[in-house]
Amino acid sequence: MATAAETIDAHRAGAGLFDERSLAEDTSEVRSDSQERIVDHVADPDTVESNRRLVGALGVCVIIILVQAAFNLTLYLRRPDRIVVDRTAGGDRVVVMNDREYGLTDSVGFSPDEPTAGDKKYLVSGFLELYYGNNPDIRDRQLNEAIQLMVASRGREFFEYLRRNRVLEQQSAENRT
Repeated sequence: MATAAETIDAHRAGAGLFDERSLAEDTSEVRSDSQERIVDHVADPDTVESNRRLVGALGVCVIIILVQAAFNLTLYLRRPDRIVVDRTAGGDRVVVMNDREYGLTDSVGFSPDEPTAGDKKYLVSGFLELYYGNNPDIRDRQLNEAIQLMVASRGREFFEYLRRNRVLEQQSAENRT
């Protein structure tokens, strides 16, 4: 069997792909009622080499993308860093870094996030200012902001209460007069 390069050279020289003896053998096996069909497929060696290099480059790209995806997933699932710095007149000092304590100071303490009385008063005053605001031009926006200050489910309940009892319509009528 000839190599692809030899076959191409022979085809360019005009010798054809088959010699007379192989053609005679092949035609003796062909039935007379079937059509004779010869499939001639010869690949150019330069094309084969180009395809091989392209598949190799594609494989390298796929490997790089898979490694990067694994790295991104690792960074996404990793716990975030926590760094606590105590800034005093004596200088900055790292108190905690990634759950490793370096010692607490008087001015730094850890506790769950809980709203204080001052935080609650600030939120209520902001809500009341928006709810009872008396500016008909931006009333809808004020009510929307007031309801967004609430927990989502309670905000929907409050809005349904206002709509069901026609409170918003009463306030609108009072503002016109």
